[in-house]
Amino acid sequence: MKFIFYILFLCFIANHSFAQDVVTLIEGEDVNLCGRILRIDGIYINNGNVKADISVLWQENSKPITGGYKRNDSIFVTEKCKYYVSSIKKFGMNDSKGSVVLSKEPTRIFSLDMVAGTMDMRNLYSFGEEEWRVIRISKDDADIKIAVKNSPAKKVTLKKNDLIWYGDIAFYISDFLASASDDPLFQWEIKLEQVKDYSYLNGPGIPGELINAPVDTEGLAQLVIRKMKYYPKEKFDQAEYDETPVKYWVLTVFMYHTGMAHQTMEIEYLGRKMNVEFEGYKSFDTEEEVMEFAKANNISDIKLEEK
Repeated sequence: MKFIFYILFLCFIANHSFAQDVVTLIEGEDVNLCGRILRIDGIYINNGNVKADISVLWQENSKPITGGYKRNDSIFVTEKCKYYVSSIKKFGMNDSKGSVVLSKEPTRIFSLDMVAGTMDMRNLYSFGEEEWRVIRISKDDADIKIAVKNSPAKKVTLKKNDLIWYGDIAFYISDFLASASDDPLFQWEIKLEQVKDYSYLNGPGIPGELINAPVDTEGLAQLVIRKMKYYPKEKFDQAEYDETPVKYWVLTVFMYHTGMAHQTMEIEYLGRKMNVEFEGYKSFDTEEEVMEFAKANNISDIKLEEK
């Protein structure tokens, strides 16, 4: 009888004792919660709002149930285990680890604001636990010294289109600007532009000269850009199709068979043409907007002629 009670007690512990009031998820690290495994697949920006893809798994290798969550969205780990997304934050370079805080109660939404859209050699900048000091700026790039408490400082070179996170917003480096001054500390500054849309599928920025260079991502999904009519409905209606506007579409192409009903398109991959499945990811009305998205997301397969 005691043994049966012990087993029941362990089952209760597995489902209830780890239901903390506040839980922090870190990119690259799994967290056990309410008998499930939670994992951040990626942090991205959609129309100026930071979001996180979070997988809920029965066990480490099981098929994930993934959702894109923004602040104060509810996430059901199990039917009886509900949390709210309290915050989504990432600091520093794009390869830094972001975090998602889950809480039992919804929280007041607030955003971090960066003081200015520039960085220079006169000031010290805080990015979470990191302190940044700009030590050199030229017309092509800049060097920064990154210091973290109790860790050796490191030097990083920033280039145009590099992505920098500041909590729940992100910036890309748009330019290195010169000003008329005899003081070396005032001669240059780094100009930052806020990122409106960013997908972790394709990563950081891309120099313009690399547009349409081949990308080695066989077996994965990647993003491409096409100017086209996108009509995903299974039942075709000519009148409806004729009224569908041409837009600049960011498409997810699958370099493998998904087993789902997708449209197909021809792309050139590593010098050969191949048919791949695709679906719409996001659309833009202007070339300027879609190219900004392309730079922020390292999209190299871009065709702006109407299809």
